[in-house]
Amino acid sequence: MYYKTPLSQLPVGEVNSFSKKKKYYLRLLGSVSNSRGLTLQFKEQPPLSPVPIPLSNTQDPQKFLLLSTEVETLLTKRAVEEVPVSSIDPGFYSRLFLVSKKTGGMRPVIDLSILNSYMIIPHFKMETNRSIRASILPGMWTTSLDLTDAYFHVPVCHSYRKFLRFVWNKRVYQFRALPFGLSTAPLAFTKLMQVAIAHLHSQAIQIHSYLDDSLIKELSPEKLYLNTDVVIRLFLSLGFLISWKKSDLIPSQDFIFLGEHYLTRQCIVSESLFKNSSVSISKIVTARQFSQLLGLLNSLADVVPLGRLHIRPLQFYLHQHWLPATQD
Repeated sequence: MYYKTPLSQLPVGEVNSFSKKKKYYLRLLGSVSNSRGLTLQFKEQPPLSPVPIPLSNTQDPQKFLLLSTEVETLLTKRAVEEVPVSSIDPGFYSRLFLVSKKTGGMRPVIDLSILNSYMIIPHFKMETNRSIRASILPGMWTTSLDLTDAYFHVPVCHSYRKFLRFVWNKRVYQFRALPFGLSTAPLAFTKLMQVAIAHLHSQAIQIHSYLDDSLIKELSPEKLYLNTDVVIRLFLSLGFLISWKKSDLIPSQDFIFLGEHYLTRQCIVSESLFKNSSVSISKIVTARQFSQLLGLLNSLADVVPLGRLHIRPLQFYLHQHWLPATQD
């Protein structure tokens, strides 16, 4: 099958324009923002600086080149915009840095840890491995879709972009789309997707969504082909771009989703990607390192016989020797 993508370039904020087509598209944008884009909710107003603060400088020539390239890429994607010197008003400035992608390459991330401390972060529920695992029936067939730069599809309301600024190479930029690193980004994007997923559920399409990953399932591979086509066309019409390379469009009973390996014909679920995970334990460890180990083991507990029972001694030990208030 051939699909017409909405734009030749990555469609930052395109959910806004595509949302005018049908009523549930309007609900899609309205689920996370007003008609002008995503707004930020603060416990108290973050302090704004009247002058730009350069926090992203680096003396490493290689990092400078990489960051410069990534800033240009963000401009091309229209994820950020340059703030003209003549119109710079007080803003909140953060540091831009690079992190490695699991699939290779680098991803630019803005350090919003200080800004996040001022934000209201509501509690919300997402799909989990456990909820997905419980819904997979023996012999089911699945396909999966992965969205490209998912967060960048969500526009930020213009009056809130001043809180998402950074300085690079003596120029001021601000995010015009939802950035990685914002504490409410998973909530905003999950609420966005929930409206589209609810529409698909109303058409009896069985689909799970976890941020930019979606799993479509059906007992019949022929019906799954048709349902996958419906999902793809909906996502593209909403302005989302799909990573064809990371998506699996051929129905399969042997697949990996969210780090777990499913063999539905044999009714087997294994830890898959987690088998390559390891935690180095020295003679002296911090509570954070111990908690990271418990987090890894908890993620495997449901697919290991008596998994939670094996974890209990470690949990008891941590509770006996660590008081959360001390952080020691």
